[in-house]
Amino acid sequence: MPVDIEDQTYYIFNCVVYGVEQSVRFDYYDGKPIDLVELTFTQEATENLLFKSKSQNCVTLRRNEQFKNIVNDFGLKCVDFDEDLLLPSLSSMIKEEE
Repeated sequence: MPVDIEDQTYYIFNCVVYGVEQSVRFDYYDGKPIDLVELTFTQEATENLLFKSKSQNCVTLRRNEQFKNIVNDFGLKCVDFDEDLLLPSLSSMIKEEE
């Protein structure tokens, strides 16, 4: 969806594809999940150019190698590919306080 702001056109994008999760593991504190420490996806999920994870509450947008190659091949700027997509650990902070 194009949005014009001060003579610049920006685009809003909302990914609605969820990747099928293969392996999910959480750390727990007082019986409640606090850290997602492992997350892998099925081959089917990684065939999508972009997708989200329900275990991460759709916070992080995932991509496959094909999407990364498309961005690089077209020389698109302002796109950062972070390989470490698990959120910082809360369990380590809790353990330090105890």
